[in-house]
Amino acid sequence: MFRAMAGSQQAREGQRAPGAGNPPGARGETTREVLALRNLVAMYRHLSGLAVQNADIAAVTQLIAEQTHATVAIVSPTMDILTAAAPGETTEGASQYVRDLVIHPRLGDVLGAASRARLPADAGHRRRGQR
Repeated sequence: MFRAMAGSQQAREGQRAPGAGNPPGARGETTREVLALRNLVAMYRHLSGLAVQNADIAAVTQLIAEQTHATVAIVSPTMDILTAAAPGETTEGASQYVRDLVIHPRLGDVLGAASRARLPADAGHRRRGQR
């Protein structure tokens, strides 16, 4: 989940153990939903700020990696790694990690199956219109 901005109520609550202090039931679900939406707005603001600064794709990738606590990569159609980022890793370390995944022998099979399973871009619109 995204981190909340420092000093906010969400940041103070985020320092607790996961699930600690969350009300049970529907109220707890609503609280988590509101927190997720606030974090989404914060991420949007960060991305908007990067856009205003005319930041490159590496900066955007780094922000997403930090906020999601995950490895993020932009990979070209020819499987070249354009940029990669991971929390606590250098760009080269993250790129090497992704490179190791990209050269996995079964990746071609998985991507081929996924492309065959995809519907043409307008097929989803036609299906929805038939309902």
